[in-house]
Amino acid sequence: MIAQPYPSLPLDAARKAALAFFVLLMLAYVLLFPTPWQEQFEFQYSEMVLLALLIMMLIFAWLRAFNRNVRLFFGLIGTAFGCWALIDIISIIVPDQAQENIQLEQDVIFLLFFACIAAAIELRLDTRKDDRWLLRRVSAAVGSVLLVFAVFGYFSIIPVFVADQPYVSLLELHAVLDGYIGMRLLIASLQADERPWKLIYGLLGMAFVLLTSADLLSLMYRHEYLVYMPGSWLNVVWFLWYPFAFLATGVIPEGAEKSLDQVESTDANPNTNALLFFGMTMPLIHAIGYAAGWLMPEARQLRDLFIATWLVTIGVVLFALYRFVHQRLDRQEKRRIDAEQKADRFEEQLNRELRIRSLGRLSSGLAHDFGNTMTALEMHATAAEKRTQIGQQAPAEFEGVRKSIQYAKKMVNQLKLFGAADERVETEVLALDVEVGHALELIRPSLKLGVDVEFRSSENVIPVKAKSAMVHQVVTNYIHNAIDAIGEEGLIEVNTALSAASTRCHSCGDFISGEFAVLKVSDSGPGVSRAVAAIVYEPLVTTKPTGLGSGLGLSSVHGIMHKLGGHVGLTMSALGGACFIAYFPLHRLPDA
Repeated sequence: MIAQPYPSLPLDAARKAALAFFVLLMLAYVLLFPTPWQEQFEFQYSEMVLLALLIMMLIFAWLRAFNRNVRLFFGLIGTAFGCWALIDIISIIVPDQAQENIQLEQDVIFLLFFACIAAAIELRLDTRKDDRWLLRRVSAAVGSVLLVFAVFGYFSIIPVFVADQPYVSLLELHAVLDGYIGMRLLIASLQADERPWKLIYGLLGMAFVLLTSADLLSLMYRHEYLVYMPGSWLNVVWFLWYPFAFLATGVIPEGAEKSLDQVESTDANPNTNALLFFGMTMPLIHAIGYAAGWLMPEARQLRDLFIATWLVTIGVVLFALYRFVHQRLDRQEKRRIDAEQKADRFEEQLNRELRIRSLGRLSSGLAHDFGNTMTALEMHATAAEKRTQIGQQAPAEFEGVRKSIQYAKKMVNQLKLFGAADERVETEVLALDVEVGHALELIRPSLKLGVDVEFRSSENVIPVKAKSAMVHQVVTNYIHNAIDAIGEEGLIEVNTALSAASTRCHSCGDFISGEFAVLKVSDSGPGVSRAVAAIVYEPLVTTKPTGLGSGLGLSSVHGIMHKLGGHVGLTMSALGGACFIAYFPLHRLPDA
C-alpha cells in the first residue's frame, strides 16, 4: 500500500524560508555580530540552530513523501542527523569537566550517525522494484555499515574503551568518513536513472563534500596551518553544506512524488558487495591486533605495520574485484543487447516472410481466376469479330478490347511470377554481361531525351544460371523503375560484377553470403523513403499517381530472382537516388 501524502504541508515555502534564513544568518554572523558572539556562534549555537532547521525540513520531507521508499530514505537521513543533534544536546547538559567521561557515548552516537547515512545510500531505494534488490543492495548496505563500525571501532571507540591513545583524532576520522559518504552519494547520483533521485543523491553528495572541506578547515586551524580569526569569511566554509541539504529535502515534494512508484527502476550495479567482505574481516583483524597489543605491549609498532599492510592488500583485492564485477556486468549487458537485437531481427524476418507468402498465395489465386476471365473475354471478342459481315470492317471497339485484354494478361503473368517465387525453373549457363547488354539495346530507343544510361560491365565474363528472358525482364523492370524515378532528365548507371555478399535479401529477409553475380541499377532520382523501402518489392506497391502505375514491376523481379535461386537488394546510390540490386547464382565449373 502506498503511503498517502500530506499536500497541505508548505514544504516549498519552508525550504525557501530556510534558505533565506541561512543567508541572513550568515550575513549577520560576518557583518553584525561582535567578535565574542561570532566565536560562540561558530563553536556552539550555529550547529544547534542549523541542525534543528535541517531536521525540521527532513521531517517535512518525510511527511510529504508519496511512497514508502522515499519515506524510508528520508527517515534514515533524519535519524542520522537526529543522532548528531543528540550529541549537541548532551554537550550542553553535561558540564565541561565531565565531557571526557562521556567520550565513548559520543563516539557511539556519531557511529550511529554514519551508519544510518551509509545504510540510506547503499540500500539504493530507487532500485527497490528490482527483483534482485534484496540480494544486491542489502548485502552492500550491511557491508558498508560494518565498514563504518570497523573504522570507528579501530580508530576511536576501542582505544577510548581500553584507555589507550587513539591513532587519529575524532575530527580526522570525521573528515575521512564524510569524504567517503560524499563519494558514495555522488556515485549513486550517477547510477540513478530517475531525475528526482539523481538530484537527491547529488545534492546530499555535494553537502557531504563541503562538510569534508569544513573538517579539513578545522584541521588546518588545529595544526596551525592557518591562523584562526572569529568571523572570517573563510569560516563560512563551515556552514556551506547546509543549503545543499535544505535543497535535497525539497526535491521529491516538488513534483516527483507520483513518478517514483510509476516508473520502472533499473538494476544498480552491485559494485559495493565487496564492502561486505571488507566490513566482516576488519573486526577480526582488529581483534587480533588488540590481542597482540595486550599480550605484547612492545609489539604495537609491529601491529601497526601489519594493519597498514593488510589495508593496502585488501584495497588491491577490492579494486580487482570491482573491475571483475564491472567487466562481468558489461559482458552480460552486451549479451543481453545482442540477444534482443537478434530476436528483433528474427521477428522482423518472420513477419516479412509470412507477409510475402500470404501475398504470394493471394496473387496466385487472383492470377488464376483473373486469367480465366481474360481468356473467356478474349474468346468472346474473337467470336464476335468473326460474326461480323464479310467485307465489312470490324468495329474499332474490338481492337480496344483486345489490347485491354493483352495488358490484363501481362499483369496476370507478373502476378504469377510473384506467386510462384518458391518454384524453381530450369536454367541455362549465360554470360550476365552479354544478356544485360542485349536488354539495354532493346530499351535505349524508348528512353527519354534527357535520360542517359551508362553500362559498366565486369572485366571478366561472369557465368550465371538463369534464363535469357528472365534476365531481360529484370533489367527492363529496374530500368523503367529508374526512369520513372528520374523524371525528364538524369543518369542511370548499370553495373555488373562478381562480388562477395554478406547481407539479407531485401524482400524475403533471408541471410545470404558467398559469391554472386551482382547486377546494380543506380539512378540520380530522389531516392526511396524508409517506409516505402520496407515494402517496395511487394505487389501493388507504387508511388505513382493512381492509374499511372500497376505496382507489379519490382514484385515480378522478386519472383524471377527467387525462381532462379537468387535474391534482391536495395541501397542508397552514389548518384543520390536508389540502387536496386539483383544477386544471380553463379555457375561453378567442375574441378579438373
